[in-house]
Amino acid sequence: MKKLVTSVALATMIFSAGFAQTCDTLFNLRSVLDTPYLYYADTGSSPGYVSGNNVYGDLAKAEAFSAIIGDSLNSALLIFGVVTINPGDSDNIITIAVWDNTDYSYYDIPGAPGNVIDTAQITLRQIAQVVTASINNQTFEGVLADFTNHIALITDTFYVGVILPTTVGDSVALFTNEVPPGPDGNGWEAFYDGTWGSYTDDWSGFSRGGLGNYIAVDVCGPISTGIHTISDATQAITVFPNPANDQLNVEWDINAKMDVVMYSVTGSIVKSFTIQSTALNTFDIHDLAAGTYIIRATDSQTNEQHSTLFTKL
Repeated sequence: MKKLVTSVALATMIFSAGFAQTCDTLFNLRSVLDTPYLYYADTGSSPGYVSGNNVYGDLAKAEAFSAIIGDSLNSALLIFGVVTINPGDSDNIITIAVWDNTDYSYYDIPGAPGNVIDTAQITLRQIAQVVTASINNQTFEGVLADFTNHIALITDTFYVGVILPTTVGDSVALFTNEVPPGPDGNGWEAFYDGTWGSYTDDWSGFSRGGLGNYIAVDVCGPISTGIHTISDATQAITVFPNPANDQLNVEWDINAKMDVVMYSVTGSIVKSFTIQSTALNTFDIHDLAAGTYIIRATDSQTNEQHSTLFTKL
């Protein structure tokens, strides 16, 4: 378990969502008017934050939500409290991801973030502009990420969060607060090796309950998109070893012709293949730069998609 040391409390601000009120907005914390907190990850001069980049090399931060299977995710509002940017990196892409709950956590608990089922992109510049505006205007504002695919949710729990920047000197952190007494928090994080754990399991020192991120999501009733989505939550994509060095093994629960695309966290396509899946395939990744990548496999006949993250050493 990581050690929680201290926190920084900021003045209460007015929550400004910016959602169109045609769908349900989900928000887990007690009140949007609560004082937002940024928790330091450790002692030292540059420990980073529980809910962002830190000395432990965490890869992603996410919030768990409950919804009705078949609903579609429209957008997410993420409330960032910190952003640092290297000169020249303002236009670097930050990926906002949606995960289903088909994996096991680091502590072997089912229901952890599994397949990446949708993504949206924002820039470090956008985050910085909103954080600056919040400070200057004393408003509590967020960055809006639109999910244009409107993927139908196939599990009653899903996760929305940010894949953290990996360039040294670039960093972000979400505002957090504690949930009401009793229930565990809804905040989750991906460790340096790609495995997941909840804030409640990973950190100590919260006075009540667990910890949640300031993330709100907009979900809508079932819609027809013309896109065939995953219909069986047991169909999954598994990658190993993770992290990987020269070769990545990818295993599917299906036997079909698959179009495989690997994306960097900036959204650029780095590799693509068309294969006849026989459950296990091995890909050469020796030429990829170190970092976090998304691998997405699409059944060429049904358009069913299976996605996950892996780390290149």
